[in-house]
Amino acid sequence: MKRIFTLLLTVVLFLFALNYAYALTITDDFNDGNADGWWLGYQQGAPWVPGNWRVEDGMLVQDRVGDNFIATYEGKQLSAQEVQADFRFNNDSGYGGLILWYKNDSNWVYIRLYPGVGGLWFSEDINSTYTNTFYTYVAPNTTWFTVKAVANASGNIDVYVNGNYVLSHQTITSDRYGKSGVFNGNSGGYIDNFVLTEVTTTENKDKCKGDGWMSYENPLFKNQGDCVSYVQRSANTNGNKTK
Repeated sequence: MKRIFTLLLTVVLFLFALNYAYALTITDDFNDGNADGWWLGYQQGAPWVPGNWRVEDGMLVQDRVGDNFIATYEGKQLSAQEVQADFRFNNDSGYGGLILWYKNDSNWVYIRLYPGVGGLWFSEDINSTYTNTFYTYVAPNTTWFTVKAVANASGNIDVYVNGNYVLSHQTITSDRYGKSGVFNGNSGGYIDNFVLTEVTTTENKDKCKGDGWMSYENPLFKNQGDCVSYVQRSANTNGNKTK
């Protein structure tokens, strides 16, 4: 079942001004028996065949043999975010993981867990230039496990498996905005309990200029001056100078 929550996180009173912080969270446990709101895509590479995607018993399934069959959530494109899902592969040769910042077939970031070879990859396609970074990590193979990625707008991604921190990786791409989703390959498997949370922060007061202040949702600002004041206060609180 698809759910979208807008949660009121904090209300800060400062010099008689209120800052409201919101976080948008999207969840899908597929218990409604469909994949509405998703694009169920094809293999990322020749022969570009479609995946055998479907919802069965409250789970998203893809079991066509091949590489990198992707599915993206279409309702929201994000930069900074937390994204997670549960995975179970059909056998030792299965792999899969999370997609971030997907724009098209030539621009995306994948976090791939491949238990059969004891590896965790960050794969980036930047204008059709493909790079892989390999880390040694043995994930569960035919049992359920949860993968979460916490990505910021500067390109750093923290990875957690079953709630435990695994590693951090600095991506190469400068195009850090797009769709989020999941993928799998080889023998395929099952995916469930997708959660996508928007993380919106102000890091530079120059981003408040023009209509930039209107783009923020966490926190919301009433005007440009309110945005600049928030950034300056945050910098002073953290002991840093504003940029």
